[in-house]
Amino acid sequence: MRVMVLQTPPQKSPRVWPWVVLLWNLGIFFVLALMVKYHPIFAWEKNFLLELHRYSTPFLDTSSVFLTNLGSAPVVCVAMALVLAAVALQKQLARAVFWGITFGGAVLLNPLLKFIFQRNRPHLWNTLIPENDWGFPSGHTMGCVALICCLILLLPAGRPRLWVALVGLPFAVLVGVSRLYLGVHFPSDVLAGWAVVLAWVSMMMLVKNRLERGGVNL
Repeated sequence: MRVMVLQTPPQKSPRVWPWVVLLWNLGIFFVLALMVKYHPIFAWEKNFLLELHRYSTPFLDTSSVFLTNLGSAPVVCVAMALVLAAVALQKQLARAVFWGITFGGAVLLNPLLKFIFQRNRPHLWNTLIPENDWGFPSGHTMGCVALICCLILLLPAGRPRLWVALVGLPFAVLVGVSRLYLGVHFPSDVLAGWAVVLAWVSMMMLVKNRLERGGVNL
């Protein structure tokens, strides 16, 4: 008599990279946060912004204002809403909800962190776009990085994801640079924005992996 042995499909090994990205960026953010909490203005940041301002030109002024407006909360939120609506219309409501929570959580973290740290913005010259709220971390940076990260992870692997990464990540960097050029953020504000969003998205990827192991298709 032959005995049939049922073989269970091999289990996917848990991905390690979300943990690495999460812990690395949490470390960066906490170091910056502690420095800002106990020493709100770093001399090197002030000198860096003043040196950057020396190279200002009318063309760079116009370009920086355009970039900073393109990376503003209304623009990135509308862009993400359109993407999520397209996903939902393809009968992938669970995916749309999950990535909506991921993006929305990153955006909502910004005012919370600004309230906690209450770091004043630099006031080194008369900027073209005056800002009156707190500066740490950069909201423009967080919104842009959250949008690009969500798009990269939402799209299927291959050329679409590659093209979004090649175009979107430099765009997010340029938006951050525009905030520095315009004198409305310190460099640590922008760096902290990158770090906290990458940490948040990595944490949500861990949640996604757990849900998918439970049978939820995201």
